[in-house]
Amino acid sequence: MHSVEKATKTKAQKKYLGAFFFRTAVLIYVLYIYFFHRSDLGFEGNFFRIGLLDGLLNKILVACFWVMLMGEMIRRMIPSKNKDYSNFKDIGSSKQFSYMCLPAESYDKERMRKALRKKDIGALKVLAVWFILGAVVLTLKLTKVFTKAEIILIWALCYFLDVFCIVFFCPLQSFLMKNRCCTTCRIFRWDHFLTYTVLAFIPNFYSITLFAVSLVELAMWEWARYKHPERFWEGSNLNLSCKNCVDRTCIYKNEIKKKLPIIK
Repeated sequence: MHSVEKATKTKAQKKYLGAFFFRTAVLIYVLYIYFFHRSDLGFEGNFFRIGLLDGLLNKILVACFWVMLMGEMIRRMIPSKNKDYSNFKDIGSSKQFSYMCLPAESYDKERMRKALRKKDIGALKVLAVWFILGAVVLTLKLTKVFTKAEIILIWALCYFLDVFCIVFFCPLQSFLMKNRCCTTCRIFRWDHFLTYTVLAFIPNFYSITLFAVSLVELAMWEWARYKHPERFWEGSNLNLSCKNCVDRTCIYKNEIKKKLPIIK
């Protein structure tokens, strides 16, 4: 990596590193509650119990966390007022918007279709794997092998892995989709859907609303992909090229790949 890239963190790097540390703390907390106070990880009426807090304080904290999670999804569905992509935190997850597209003067539309078709096949592989894993978890839940505590623990792990895959290593990228980086990722905006799917197995106001909004976000992403495919390919949207990338979220991943050449 270039020394300049190492010395100066981009807005996207700062954003995801901050998210990584926060989600690590959430996962550690849930692990602690799971192993030492498992009965406190579940429901209290229509509210989640998230550990050592009781009554009104627990409800306030859970409600604030829910608002934060909902706000993150809703904010990503609304176009930014700042149309200067160079000042935006994350082009990869916002390439469906017109102002994130730097059109190429000319490009081969047939080549674009082939490239996007290949990305679609990778996305279908991810979806198939996710449905299989989801079916396994749901079966374990219905057979009472898993309780609500295990489901919340799996959610916390998914919540953590979502940002870990962006910053350090993504098995979906390396083994299923084979895309170059997160900026060009076909399923970048699937993250909330993949994260909140498991919560749908324990129906509750918080879990259902989070999952429902993640489906809306997924639908908007897929609609944009259908209507404006040129925004999703680096050959037609030059903002997705390495030359014009302002995110540089690949830096840590590339360092890991150098040390572990088996990862491609």
